[in-house]
Amino acid sequence: MIAEFTDNLKTEITAIDSQHDQLIIGLNNLYKSFINGASTEQIEEQLCSFGFDLFNHFETEEFLMEKFYYSEILLHKSEHFKFKQVFERVKTQVLEEKVTPGYVTAIYKLMLDWF
Repeated sequence: MIAEFTDNLKTEITAIDSQHDQLIIGLNNLYKSFINGASTEQIEEQLCSFGFDLFNHFETEEFLMEKFYYSEILLHKSEHFKFKQVFERVKTQVLEEKVTPGYVTAIYKLMLDWF
């Protein structure tokens, strides 16, 4: 169940497509680390890296939406805000080691569905 950056995810905006690709790679790496029993320190490092990439991506998208007067910017910003909250909650639970493999799989699917 490894995700791939496929043509249907492309926006034809190079910066956004590159970030989407990197986010999927980061998410896949996190999932593999959980499944393969990586240390808490390794997972924490990957979570922080993924979070940095995710938040940077949202900033890039919002900047471009504002620049080009995207009509649904408020809805998109709201979705970004909600996703950030989910990510932070999951990150806290993971770092407190309150997760099971089933939980990790469910979160992985949730994040993939967001794309």
